[in-house]
Amino acid sequence: MPAPFLDAFMAQWEESNQRVARDFLRDPSGELFSMPRKTENTTAEQRLDRARLDHFLTVSELPEPIHAPLSALAEREAKTR
Repeated sequence: MPAPFLDAFMAQWEESNQRVARDFLRDPSGELFSMPRKTENTTAEQRLDRARLDHFLTVSELPEPIHAPLSALAEREAKTR
């Protein structure tokens, strides 16, 4: 994820992460994730390999009726790239 989106995403759990760090890990700083973000060899653009879609639909246990619409969407997206 691009940094601004990742910041917003992680902010959703900031308060609960701090509680976990303080209450369960006994870290008074409240910092649950102290490792710096990886910035090397990363990408903000993710692409789904169409050949793997059926596998992901199966393992995600999504309802069968939405498999065809998702497959069609994946095909359309693949053509626009």
